[in-house]
Amino acid sequence: MPLLTTQSARSYGFGLQSELFHSYQGLASYTVGVGGVDNISFTIPSTYDHLQFFYRIRTTKNATTDFVNVRFNSDNTSNYNFDYLEAASSTSTLNPGVGTKATNTAGWLTAVVGGNATANIFAQGQGFIADYSKTNRNKTMHCLGGYDDHGTSIGNSRIENTVWFSNNAITTINFYPESLTKFAQYSNISIFGIKG
Repeated sequence: MPLLTTQSARSYGFGLQSELFHSYQGLASYTVGVGGVDNISFTIPSTYDHLQFFYRIRTTKNATTDFVNVRFNSDNTSNYNFDYLEAASSTSTLNPGVGTKATNTAGWLTAVVGGNATANIFAQGQGFIADYSKTNRNKTMHCLGGYDDHGTSIGNSRIENTVWFSNNAITTINFYPESLTKFAQYSNISIFGIKG
């Protein structure tokens, strides 16, 4: 006999994930075509409480690894902080890092695959932005993702947190390769709104 029945588990809040699932609404999805694109941008309605996005990304940078920058409402001022915890196969260690508001004009997604990685390898992950439509708090984005490229013996997994020091509701989100190259064909980002 189970220690907690399904009904009693739900009464203690363990059914929250299932209930939130039903309040997800697909807002937009973009898949990169032939030739790549410089950036992927979304206009966000203010009718939800939180945002979640999923990505599958590769860039055309002449390297095995690249990064993706994120800007909210086209803000390109030094208005972002980020910190991360990384596990990289090239070092076999956990590497913490931080970026400061004085020097960062964008937030960070997790590490992604560059153009020199093995063909058809893409970084995958997800991000969450709580209270994006509220106007009484700064905005925080949490990301989890990575990739594994056995062809080059390189892999990377990261937990990344970005703070945007603005009380403004997020109305646009722009993703672009930090290398200022392009997102490669078949890269995709999909965004969902969450109520509740």
